[in-house]
Amino acid sequence: MPIPSRRPVVEPAASSTRATDMITNWLPAPDARGPVTCDRCGCRLQQVGVEVWRHFPSTESDQDARGCRPVCVDDEHDRFGHVLETAPLH
Repeated sequence: MPIPSRRPVVEPAASSTRATDMITNWLPAPDARGPVTCDRCGCRLQQVGVEVWRHFPSTESDQDARGCRPVCVDDEHDRFGHVLETAPLH
């Protein structure tokens, strides 16, 4: 015969919010179609326009936020990760 627990059972209030909800509530809703990755280098892209994606920006020129230096880092991409137009060289 199991011994009953002496801990009181506390039910969360219906209006309580989980801590993870508060931490991530500023993020945009996830894309139901999944993340967009670059067709050339495989890096994940972020949406910057209606149908335009780019590599995550960096404070350094000619590299993305992770420090990668793919040839397409400054190019705009479509929903499928294909380069729309090659950026001019600086």
